[in-house]
Order: sequence, then C-alpha cells, then structure tokens
Amino acid sequence: RALLGRGAPGDAARAERLLVGLLLAVRAVPPPAPADESDLPRYLFRREGDYWALAAGGAPARVRGVRGFDYLAELLRHPHQQVYVLDLAGLGGGATATLSSAEALAHGLRIAGGATAEASLDHRARAAYRARWQELSAEVAEAAHDNDPGRAARARAELEMLAEALRGATRRTRSAAEPQERARVNVRNCITAALRTIRRHDECLWRHLVNTIKTGTFCVYAPDRPLQWEL
Repeated sequence: RALLGRGAPGDAARAERLLVGLLLAVRAVPPPAPADESDLPRYLFRREGDYWALAAGGAPARVRGVRGFDYLAELLRHPHQQVYVLDLAGLGGGATATLSSAEALAHGLRIAGGATAEASLDHRARAAYRARWQELSAEVAEAAHDNDPGRAARARAELEMLAEALRGATRRTRSAAEPQERARVNVRNCITAALRTIRRHDECLWRHLVNTIKTGTFCVYAPDRPLQWEL
C-alpha cells in the first residue's frame, strides 16, 4: 500500500512482486464447518433447460431464463465469497479462459514488454489472487459463524487492502479500467433485470435477494442467516 501510494518509478512493479509473493505464501484457510441443514429454510433457484425453477419456501415458479440468473446462481453457490466482476462476467468461458493484456492491467498486473496485445495473465499469479480472495471470504464467513468480530474485521481489512491495491493500479490508466468497468456495468444491469423478473413471480425471493446481493468491482451474496439452497 505504501509503495502504491508513493508512486515513484519502479514502486508499482515492486508492489506487484511483493503482493504476488505474499499471496503464494499464505496458507489456505479451512472452510467453515457446514451448518445443520435439517431445520434451515429451503430456497430454490435451479436451471431447467431454458427455464428456471424459483421459490422461497412456497410453490415453485418456472421462469424463462435471463443472463442475470447465471450470475445470481454463481453468487448463491458461494455465499460471503467476493467474486471479481471479470470472473463473473466470464461465466461460460471455461476453466482455461485467460485475461487479455488490457484485462491484466485492470487487475493491476503488468505484461512484459515483448508480449503481444492479447498476451494472457500469468496463471499462477491470477490463481493466487483468486485463491486469497476466496480464503479471506471464507474466513469472514467462519468468523461470523463463530461470532468472532475481531477475526472478521482483520479478514475484511485485508480484503480491503487487496481491493485498494487493485483499484490503485487500475486508476493509473483510463484504458486499463475499460474492461473492468464494462463488466461491472453489464453485470449490474443483468442482475438488476433478473431481480425485476424474479419480483414478478416471487416477492419473498426477490426481497431476500435484493437485500443480500451486492454488485460492484467485487460481487457478493451475503445472507444474514443460514439457508438451504437447491441450485
């Protein structure tokens, strides 16, 4: 953070190396223990071909799918885990999808001078960033489950530090931010349209989702109580 704030020649590259090295060295945080699902409210959000079955405890409604449903389903699969908007927008690209040079800059990472315009981000570095986000998000969820506000606050502080580092690097050039900004707007609009569709069919489900889904550079589904989802 200090290097990015100072902005002297070479500081950004050094900060990048330090951050990637740190992320590669951090040990994985064990996932939180699963809650007893026997008494949890049962919600439904399941694809059935071109349609989706939706319900918040009542009779299911079958609704023709829209793009935002895919984004919502991905967030529901990973509660309390912040998902980078470019990863969310890239659903369907497959596990081997890579970032272009512009998208790499949006991550705050550099492409070597001899790389082509469509050179991809180093898979190891990208996996490290993503893994650490997932680990910290899991730690926040586990701390909330254990009623440990101090641990949750420390994990959130590190999440904010990583987000600030990425935002600071992104702000250095306007062109670097374009892929991320386009993805942020498109994902937000698709999710908003999906929620409008859900409201017409299930007011209870809409109310729950509109209060727990947050969009932005990082999107998250953050319920205030455990639920059992059929996805």
